[in-house]
Order: sequence, then C-alpha cells, then structure tokens
Amino acid sequence: MLYLPARLDNVELGWSVITPIVNLWSALLTREFFNYAAGSWGLKHADELLWRDGWQ
Repeated sequence: MLYLPARLDNVELGWSVITPIVNLWSALLTREFFNYAAGSWGLKHADELLWRDGWQ
C-alpha cells in the first residue's frame, strides 16, 4: 500500500468544506431532538403523523 502524506493546502481546503457542515449540525442539535428508547415502538410523533393521514 502506498502512503502519500496530505499537503497542507489540501487539508485546509477539506476543513473549509467540512467546517460549515459541522457548525450547522451543532446548531441543529440544540433544537428539540426526538429520541426513543431502544426496544420501544418508536416515536409518538411518528404515530401521530400516520394517524393524521388515516394510516395505522
């Protein structure tokens, strides 16, 4: 396997692309995040969406 070290300008370019995405995810995670316990039937909110549209 050939190993080529990354050039600094390529590393900086990569981070310039990834950093805004990471920042956006961090901002979104501060909002209400619906989660459910492992082994449960899932989110009540999902059931409500189904029932609202007449699905079961």
